[in-house]
Amino acid sequence: MWAAVWRQLIARARAGDTSWTLGCVGVALPGLRRRADALARQAAHLDSADLDAELLAGFLTSLKTGDLDLEPQPIVRLLADAYNAGRRYLRRNRAAEVVVENLGEDGIDDSVDVDHSAQRARQSLQAAMSVLNPADAELIRRTRVDGVSMAVCAREAGMKESTMFVRRWRAEVRLRQLLPAPRSGE
Repeated sequence: MWAAVWRQLIARARAGDTSWTLGCVGVALPGLRRRADALARQAAHLDSADLDAELLAGFLTSLKTGDLDLEPQPIVRLLADAYNAGRRYLRRNRAAEVVVENLGEDGIDDSVDVDHSAQRARQSLQAAMSVLNPADAELIRRTRVDGVSMAVCAREAGMKESTMFVRRWRAEVRLRQLLPAPRSGE
């Protein structure tokens, strides 16, 4: 029965009525919350709002574009896609922590004894950050390195928080494009 209900919800959400999309999120909220809590326990130092946003983005992407027609239980696929988006977010942040943990405002902290691959990664990040729009680079630095919440950044910029999340996401996509591909064996 639930599979049939979800198929109807998905069909109506895909028809373009945002109230049905919000309805899907509301019905899925207990499952989304459980997955967010499980992931948050793995990364208590990260901003939970960012993690929640990633899970929600994964859920909504799957809701709008996922191949759910053949799924016996569409909600299982929707929640799995949300969870996987959260895991990707955690992996990206763990990798970024290694690169930026010793990155100072004026460049690389040479006083830290690091292996050459980490040093090259920091140099690559610094070079890529210098190419970004300065406001975008600052947004990434403040929210990812300094731990300033998106709500604070949005308030300071006079923007909606959701707009700031999109702005940072686009800047991070650009940043990833600017970074060189990892060398084999690193």
